[in-house]
Amino acid sequence: MKKCQICNSTNIKILVKKRETPFSVCSDFKYKIDFSLATCRECGFVFEILDRKFDEIANIVYNNYNIENQPFPYINNQLRLSIDHLSNIITKNSFKSILEIGSGRGDFLYTIKERFNYLDIVGIEPSKMDYYIPTINSFFEAEYINKFFDIVVCRFVLEHIAEPKKFIREISKISNHIYIEVPNIDFYLSSGMSEFSPEHINYFSKQSIKNLFRGFRVDVSISEETLRIFATKSKYRSNIKSEFKDRQILKYFRNIDKIVDLLSKKDKKIAFFGCSKMFLWCYYILDYNIKIDNIICIDDNPSSLYTIHHNIPIISFDKLENRDNYIYLISISNIEIAERISNRLSEYGLENYILWRNL
Repeated sequence: MKKCQICNSTNIKILVKKRETPFSVCSDFKYKIDFSLATCRECGFVFEILDRKFDEIANIVYNNYNIENQPFPYINNQLRLSIDHLSNIITKNSFKSILEIGSGRGDFLYTIKERFNYLDIVGIEPSKMDYYIPTINSFFEAEYINKFFDIVVCRFVLEHIAEPKKFIREISKISNHIYIEVPNIDFYLSSGMSEFSPEHINYFSKQSIKNLFRGFRVDVSISEETLRIFATKSKYRSNIKSEFKDRQILKYFRNIDKIVDLLSKKDKKIAFFGCSKMFLWCYYILDYNIKIDNIICIDDNPSSLYTIHHNIPIISFDKLENRDNYIYLISISNIEIAERISNRLSEYGLENYILWRNL
């Protein structure tokens, strides 16, 4: 019997069932799976019920994870914010040792050590790649770690873990302090950009994180799409507080149906504005519901990784002819840029929609 991984309740409600849904980590969408999106009727935690064993899912995710084409260390804005946030924690608490679970090549810890050269750093990473820091090539198991660390770091790992409460309990055996980053479901639902894909088993909010870390003193910092959590073991155990997101989630899926219905009634071609990973995910969802044979992708800086497997033509907007023949679907994750493009298209009198937000 399925149960909530936070409050252990078996009172579960299925919100949506998804068939043959691809792993967004795979650019060719080769691997697909059926899953159900569920919520706990007691505490409101949102999670997935998968039709396969977790080990199969994990192997697909980690075998297809690759950033080898990026320079080392690869520091984007997201990572820079994380480094600054953790640096303040290290300084305030005089930490001397860090273990990172899901360390990849070591970009994060390598950059942290450049700031604090006295730190003892170790990574754990199940994917096979070139490592630039001391790394254990394995999944995390506390019993095989023979050292106690000042802090354990997990960045964008917990959303992939089938049993998050057990995972946190295991980490607490080797450290009193945990730093975690996870996607913020509240941001994604409010912006209409939620990505309900099989590799994300758990969907956390600020409250569900606090419910999960009941035996810890928790500081949660919110940076739009990211929750940053610094948790310290404590004897205090807070009560679980419920929050429910059923309506927001169901609205998200109704918006998909609206877009599909809209496209089916229009005698126009489809132009996706942006060809990033978000584009491919939007394209898949729409193509699964309504076959779109005549589409193009508009992007001034195309990334062929996300279009090559589908033979989708890419063109810059300035070179596009017969612009009135298209409906424009803006598949860009940056809200500010998406709105700027939408306003630009509207000035031309062109019909456009920001996925998945303004339907």
